[in-house]
Amino acid sequence: MDTLVENTQTKVWNSVLTQTHWLTGLLCLALAGRLYVGCRYEINWDEFYYLSLIYDHLRGDLSYGLQTFHVHLFSWVTWLPENEAEQIIALRLLMLLLQLLTCLLIFRICRRFSSLNGALFSVLAYAALSYNMRMGNSFRVDPLLSCCLMATLDVVLQKKTTKALWALAGLAMALAMMLSIKSALYLPTIGLILLITLLRPKHDRLGQHHWPPLITAAVMGFALMYLYHYASLGSITGLSDVSLLSHSLDKTLEQNTLFPRKRYLSYSFIVDMGFWLTLLYGLKIALNKAIDKSQKQEAWLLLALLLPLTSLLFYRNAFPYYYAFILAPVSPLCGIAWDGLEQHSGKAETNAIKGLVLLSFSGSILFNGFWMPYARNLDNQQQLLALVHRLFPEPSTYIDRCGMVSSFQQVGFFMSTWGMENYHLRQSPLLTKAISSYKPAFFIANLDSLDISRARSAGPAAYQLLAEDKQSLSDNYIHHWGELYVAGKEFVLTPPAGEQNFTIIINGGYTLEGHGKVLIDGEEFMPGDLVQLNAGQHSISAMTIAGKFSLRWGEQLYRPEKDPEERSIFNGF
Repeated sequence: MDTLVENTQTKVWNSVLTQTHWLTGLLCLALAGRLYVGCRYEINWDEFYYLSLIYDHLRGDLSYGLQTFHVHLFSWVTWLPENEAEQIIALRLLMLLLQLLTCLLIFRICRRFSSLNGALFSVLAYAALSYNMRMGNSFRVDPLLSCCLMATLDVVLQKKTTKALWALAGLAMALAMMLSIKSALYLPTIGLILLITLLRPKHDRLGQHHWPPLITAAVMGFALMYLYHYASLGSITGLSDVSLLSHSLDKTLEQNTLFPRKRYLSYSFIVDMGFWLTLLYGLKIALNKAIDKSQKQEAWLLLALLLPLTSLLFYRNAFPYYYAFILAPVSPLCGIAWDGLEQHSGKAETNAIKGLVLLSFSGSILFNGFWMPYARNLDNQQQLLALVHRLFPEPSTYIDRCGMVSSFQQVGFFMSTWGMENYHLRQSPLLTKAISSYKPAFFIANLDSLDISRARSAGPAAYQLLAEDKQSLSDNYIHHWGELYVAGKEFVLTPPAGEQNFTIIINGGYTLEGHGKVLIDGEEFMPGDLVQLNAGQHSISAMTIAGKFSLRWGEQLYRPEKDPEERSIFNGF
């Protein structure tokens, strides 16, 4: 009999050990995938935008203070000698470290409610999520927000802690709020957990009334960071940010339809079915616990973790990168589901379900962590940036979608969905005004509607440029290489008549391209000659041969012999 019991215990232990090994192995595979993604996956436009804000701040050009506090935390990246793509890779690796801390916090929180394997599974479910694999360690504020807010949740869920630790949690919450107002989506969860702890018997209350230091530190920390940030911005006023905050809330929260980004959610439901089904099963277990009087408070703590997920109902900016932020607190319910399945591990169908879930996670890790960064790599972006820095060793003003050449001053506006909406509402030719005021020497067509000369679709109507802006780009720039356009003019000339007048806005040296002599302002020039042109009216005519001629900004600007891959510089999420 004793031998039988020992054999049974050994089998159970070996089963647990095997599960632990599998879960740990898959987590290591996910980490390897995330490293590969960080170094190879194409950079999204808003990653460049966040980097450009850092350079704007260092130049003294930062035009608003709301949600820009990250410029103080990451300004060190400008010391790196590499171009913007390499700088973002360095920042992504830092974001990966923050994501690892977030995973550790998910493990700690889940461990209060589940077994070791359940906690490991909750981390795996979060780490293997398709959107998280590809965008969880992108250079945005979201990884830092998740880490700060999950640290706060970890502290408020502890039974034995200190006032100092609660104060640190308050500072973490203050930092998150300074970085982004969407951190407020975690506040109902934190508040509900604090309320539940106050309802517990006095000897069993979490934190033992340490919540006042949490709130005090959060308020004081936010105030001090706010004042420090505004002192560094100079002329920016708090009233302008109040107006911007009000507009932001209206834009992101007040929606006429449910699930404003439902196509991204629908995609996740399909490709991340394993995550959502285990989350649903974990919710079922939590609801069952709520019926049991002895487990009611534990159940309410678990249900409180689900509150941030409700933001998918109304939050406008629930783009794929948002899921890494909003699903961190709900992942422990996946661990509860794993333990629930473990109770029926003797059944073949239960083991099959667990195996299929792990198989789906493995597929997500391999596809999103290795195939996607291979197929959609950042080689084109690196090559384009290297070319820009070679052609313009000294910073120049330029136009593009998102501040891609972040170390240069971008003029125009940020062409996000929100930015384009405001642009169409104002009906003001912002690019025409920028060309006239700042005389940018080049622009990057990293939005389809900016690609004025190549046969590419202009994209959705929401991203179309105003006719005056399109004409200004066509009149003042010519295609150079890939998505790069430089200042220039193109002509079709027929001698001896056919003199054409043209206007130069961007003064400087222009290289003549074509065949045969031309007269520019009455002076003879041969192809390859450098023509100095001041802003104003000029004339050009062919002297010997009819044909196409160009004036290209700069002295015989270098162009790579090989064209870039036939792939857009940005390909969405």
